[in-house]
Amino acid sequence: MITNRKQSFLQQKDREGQYHTMKEIPLEDTAGDIVQKARTGHGLSQEALARTSGVDSSRLIDFENDKGKLSREEVIRLASTLMLHPDRLWEISEGLWHPNPTQILKQVIPLEGFLGGYRVWAYLLIDDDSKSCAIVDTANSPSLIIEALHRHHLTASYLLLTHTHYDHAGGANEIATETGAKILCHPQERFMSEPIRQGETIKMGKIQIHVLETQGHTPGGTSFYVGDFCFVGDALFAGSMGRTPSPAAYQKLLGEIQAKILGLPDSTVLFPGHGPATTVVEERHHNPFFL
Repeated sequence: MITNRKQSFLQQKDREGQYHTMKEIPLEDTAGDIVQKARTGHGLSQEALARTSGVDSSRLIDFENDKGKLSREEVIRLASTLMLHPDRLWEISEGLWHPNPTQILKQVIPLEGFLGGYRVWAYLLIDDDSKSCAIVDTANSPSLIIEALHRHHLTASYLLLTHTHYDHAGGANEIATETGAKILCHPQERFMSEPIRQGETIKMGKIQIHVLETQGHTPGGTSFYVGDFCFVGDALFAGSMGRTPSPAAYQKLLGEIQAKILGLPDSTVLFPGHGPATTVVEERHHNPFFL
């Protein structure tokens, strides 16, 4: 039975031993966003999708723009045409699902940046013994990150970039100059940094950070896996995935997520660049892109 789980939350233990609750974060993508991403991923225009699915084109356009709702039958037609899971797409369309990854985090501090009203995440991954940390993405907010490092008495060893869109890499050089952190990202991102590739392990104190190439949203998209959790950038969102520039990139990203992210243990917490955290098991059971 489908249940509404909009009271989901994550707890985070701060450096002084206090617990905080991350406030409810809405899904990054609506059902209309999902349809639009899948449509362009299949190389279809709105007119072609409307014709193929039998859904009125004006209703489809409104749905993609979050200006109108579709019936269950219409959602199922779209899903079938786009090779999406129909029940999962309907769940998201009706607001019937939200991830529920309730877990105490001892090593991760999420940092919430905004570009206008658009929420973007950076994260601090902490090694308690050495008091060193890795910064994952920048949220285009160097002052936010530098202040958090000072507040928690941390030394930044690395700045790990999942990709180099400005909302994730903006201010990276300022952060590196201020903190001495080494910038690491995939060489296909064409960014001045030390290159990292699939299969490499970054060591920081007792922490081992495994590099997973999750390409498709960008040519060098990378995720960072640390045992109980994985930083996935814009490869995967709760109930969705990143936008892709071509049908070939769309198929590439689908395959990378299926093989490298959804192949992780069920309980693995996934920290995306936008929207709420989720888990592998939640995405296996609720993400419409994966049948």
